[in-house]
Amino acid sequence: MGEIVTREQAEKNVLAALNDKKVQAQLGAALPGVGIKPETFVRWCVTALRKNPALLKTNRQSLLGAMVQAAQLGLDPSGATGQAYLVPFKDECTFIVGYKGYINLAYRSGQIASIDAKVVYANDAFSYAYGLNPKLEHVPCDGDRGELRAAYAIAKIKGGDTVFVVLTAGDIARIKASSASARSASSPWASHPASMWQKSAVRQLSKLLPLSTEAMTALGRDEDDDERGIPPIISIDDFTITDAEPASAAPGVSSIEQDRKDNA
Repeated sequence: MGEIVTREQAEKNVLAALNDKKVQAQLGAALPGVGIKPETFVRWCVTALRKNPALLKTNRQSLLGAMVQAAQLGLDPSGATGQAYLVPFKDECTFIVGYKGYINLAYRSGQIASIDAKVVYANDAFSYAYGLNPKLEHVPCDGDRGELRAAYAIAKIKGGDTVFVVLTAGDIARIKASSASARSASSPWASHPASMWQKSAVRQLSKLLPLSTEAMTALGRDEDDDERGIPPIISIDDFTITDAEPASAAPGVSSIEQDRKDNA
C-alpha cells in the first residue's frame, strides 16, 4: 500500500511541476516555431508518464531535462506517435528520438520531397545494389514474414536524386550494442524493435541529406551519446522545482488531472 501512495504522490508532484506557469513558459520558450502549443506539449509529457510509471522513479532533474530536449526539437515524447520516447535508465530519464522523429525533422529543411523507412523480414523478396546504377526492390511476403532481416531508408531530394541506405541484421546488432539506453527493460529496442531498426536506417540516411538545424542537433547528440556509451542527459539548471502539495498546484492542474482520469 505504501508503494502505491508513494507513486501517486510522485505523480501529483510531477503534474504540479508541469502545470507551474514558469515551467510552461520555459517549455514554450524551448519549443521551435513549428506550431506546437506549450499545453499540447505538456499533455504529451503526461501521456508518457501514464504509459510508463517507472519514469516517476527517475531523478526529477533528468526527467524534466529529457522533456526539455524533446521540447527543443519540437517532438512528441509520449511514444504514441513514434517521434520520441522518455526512457528510464537506472535513476535517470533518457530522451530518445524515434525514426518518425527523424523523418519529421528531415522534412523541416524544406529540401526533402519524400522520405520513408521500412524493415525487411526473412520471407520477403528483397534485393539491392549500390554503384553507378543503384537499385532497391522489396516485395513483402503475404504470409508469415519471418524474423527481421534488414532495414532501409529512402529519400527523394527536391530537384535531385533518390538516395537510400540498407542496414543488415549485423549492422543493426552493432548499433544496438553501442546504445546505453538499449540496456533498459523499458527501451523501445525491447518494446518496438522494428521501429528502432527503421530509426537506425533513417539516422544513417540522414548523413546524406540536407538537414534542418534541429535534425543536425539530434543526429550529433545521438552519435555522441552512442560513442560515449551514456544516456543523453542535459542540464536544466534554469529550472528550480520543489515538490508541491496538490492544493498548491497551478490552475492548469485540473485539466491534466482530467486527462489522467480519461486515460485511466
